[in-house]
Amino acid sequence: MGKIRFTALDVRAIVSNLKSCLGLRVSNVYDVNSKTYLLKLAKTDLKRFILVESGVRIHTTDYMRDKSQVPSVFSMKLRKHLRTKRLEAVEQLGIDRIVDFTFGSGPARHHLIVELYSNGNVILTDGDYNILTLLRTHKFDDETLIASHQVYPLHIARPFVPVTPEILKEKLSETTEKTALKQLLSQKFDYGAAIIEHCLIKANISQDLKVDSTIDSELLEKIFQALQEAETFFSPDYFIDKKGYIFTSKKKDTNEEFYDTFEPFMLIQNSKKTNTEFDCFEKAVDEFFSKTEGQKIDSQVSQQEQTILRKLEKVRKDQEQRVHALESSTEENTKKARLIESNLNEVEQAILIIRGAVGNGLNWTELSRIVKEEKKKGDPIAQIIHRLNLENNKVTLLLSQNNYEPSDEEVTLPSTTVDVDITLSAYANAREYFDLKKSANQKKLKTLDAVENAMKAAEKKTRAQIKDVKVKASITQMRKPLWFEKFHWFITTENYLVLSGRDAQQNELLVKRYMRKGDVYVHADIHGASSCIIKNFTGNPIPPSTLLQAGMMTMCRSSAWANKIVTSSWWVYDHQVSKTAPSGEYLSTGGFMIRGKKNFLPPSALVMGLGFVFKLDEASISRHLGERSKIVAENDESLKESTEEVIETKEGGEAHLRKFERTKLKKQIKEQQLEDADDVFADDLQVDFENDSDESDESEKQDSPTPSNLPEISESKDDQSLENSQQQKDQEEQSQTKTVEEKENSEEEEDDLEDKDAGLAEESDEDLKNKYEKYQIDFKSSLDQSSDEDENNNKDSEDHNSRKKLSAHERKLLKKKAAPSNNNNNNNNNNNNNNNNNNNNNN
Repeated sequence: MGKIRFTALDVRAIVSNLKSCLGLRVSNVYDVNSKTYLLKLAKTDLKRFILVESGVRIHTTDYMRDKSQVPSVFSMKLRKHLRTKRLEAVEQLGIDRIVDFTFGSGPARHHLIVELYSNGNVILTDGDYNILTLLRTHKFDDETLIASHQVYPLHIARPFVPVTPEILKEKLSETTEKTALKQLLSQKFDYGAAIIEHCLIKANISQDLKVDSTIDSELLEKIFQALQEAETFFSPDYFIDKKGYIFTSKKKDTNEEFYDTFEPFMLIQNSKKTNTEFDCFEKAVDEFFSKTEGQKIDSQVSQQEQTILRKLEKVRKDQEQRVHALESSTEENTKKARLIESNLNEVEQAILIIRGAVGNGLNWTELSRIVKEEKKKGDPIAQIIHRLNLENNKVTLLLSQNNYEPSDEEVTLPSTTVDVDITLSAYANAREYFDLKKSANQKKLKTLDAVENAMKAAEKKTRAQIKDVKVKASITQMRKPLWFEKFHWFITTENYLVLSGRDAQQNELLVKRYMRKGDVYVHADIHGASSCIIKNFTGNPIPPSTLLQAGMMTMCRSSAWANKIVTSSWWVYDHQVSKTAPSGEYLSTGGFMIRGKKNFLPPSALVMGLGFVFKLDEASISRHLGERSKIVAENDESLKESTEEVIETKEGGEAHLRKFERTKLKKQIKEQQLEDADDVFADDLQVDFENDSDESDESEKQDSPTPSNLPEISESKDDQSLENSQQQKDQEEQSQTKTVEEKENSEEEEDDLEDKDAGLAEESDEDLKNKYEKYQIDFKSSLDQSSDEDENNNKDSEDHNSRKKLSAHERKLLKKKAAPSNNNNNNNNNNNNNNNNNNNNNN
């Protein structure tokens, strides 16, 4: 039989391991059964479960057990005094199997004492060891009572006493007869049989050696050294960073391996056994008891399943017997009806004879005697009368099929007893049996239908009971939750992790703590949309498909899901997300400031799915490589189309065409505008340089009208009325421009300009041409910046900005050069107006 409970050395080892739980607070206390309790200890991002079974074991566990739906009174008492208190200390009392947990400090200190010997006990005391509640009340001895409102007797714990040669000699001298050395040392010292056997083997001493009070000094010295080796296992720091071991054995009948024992270190006597090594002793203990407990539960479940299946089989047999009885009744009634029809005359005569005798008042006893006498005489009618049942007006007849012309085979056929009603005729009796046959047949059909439904219901109930038994008696290993499971999360088809906050606090935590360089922030401008980040562990650009999936998640987690609104989400880089609000503004919890351009995604379909993620064992990973391979976007035409529809906006949020369409259109507009501008400049320069450059000073001082239009992009129009309206508009703008320029030319500027007038007047035509080339460059650059504005307004603003780059006197010279062409334009305009007036009069 394997090891079923802790030894004193096991307690010493497990106490050393439980010190890793110091500093954790008690979150809750659960009762697994009447002797087993589960303490849940937790702190930030860490949870530990300590399993306490009275009299058997105590250790941390990674397996989840079924807990009682309603906590017991003892469990409620533990919750009342221990919940939220910090575990301050764990220690073993002496060398006994008693563990003392200290929770809290100061006046709020409480002790939870677990006894692992005999029937065990779990005791809750205050800081002074006054017992508040306990699992069971008992007497340790005649004078020591362990009960509520008593002080727990700490003196019952045996202290550890180091062995000395004198103590060893004294213990051995107490023996009166020869005893095996291992047995003797186990009785006299508290090291345990396993430790003593290990130390004797290490000291090359036979454990079966018979010794008594007379022992030589050499052997005594070896035994003393072996016991000193055993003392090292009880030092406080011996089990720090020690491993744990589980040893297995095989059953003789089935040759199946099972867990035999567990030890906190490798014993020499177990070195040849098959073993499993664990990182620490508490993991080995947890694995050992969880597996053995699971095997017991599986056995119990199997027994309960067999019981349930036996009940189902019993129901099936009962239903089959019922159907078989109805089938037999149908066959019996048919047979009896056929026999009456075969022996119709004899049956009829027997009925008439018995009916007549009863009608004449003949005594029933006398009638029976007469029938017996007639049988002896060989009367054929009396021969078929088997018994009289006159209380029920019936007579039992012996009928067979061989009454007429019997053959050799039929002579041996046995007769059948048939009950006949003397109040009915032979035909009526036959019809009665046929009716019974018909009724039994109908009952049979109904029973078959009922049996089918009953068996389905019984099988359904049986499956439910078996499932319920399995669920109630299951032990499953607890999976440690991953750090991102507290958020909404999923894994994209390209294996990117996408996280989304459940509330405003999680949105704040998600961005502040978990968003790193290279991650992408996804959000939507709709109520209820949560902050969503795409973890970029690769460092490469996020694929468009992943962005679309993250945007879909953001929309589905917002109010768009309930309101069935289809809209777009957007994404930005991590460095564009800031918690710093502009001056005078405030950002609430979960709110962030986005700086720069938002990249809008196509409208998302409100579709969500459910998937299962399986955690693979390390040995199985190699068989599943490549199952989540990346999708090749180049081979997916639908993905290409979706990526082309990505909408980009400026910081203000104004929507434009798709990126490739906008780029192509701007390029075409720019090329066309540059070509038109070059043509206009070429025409203007040709006109200007054809004018006389030696005009007099008086003509320079004359006021000339401001040119209505500097070089511009003109469009040919067929409609003459539109040209006239445009010319009038240009004249109005000329007058406004002239007024603005006159205000700009202050008296001080005029004085300075007079000094420079002589030098500027002597400028050559080449210098003036350079001025025009500079103006042309400025004009082209302004066209690139205002492609989306109205064409006429762009021309006016660009002309004005370009002229402001020149000095006031230089602008006058430009006006002077442009005056002849303007006069020609004005004359042409006047001629056009006259022609239009004539045309109107003719009309």
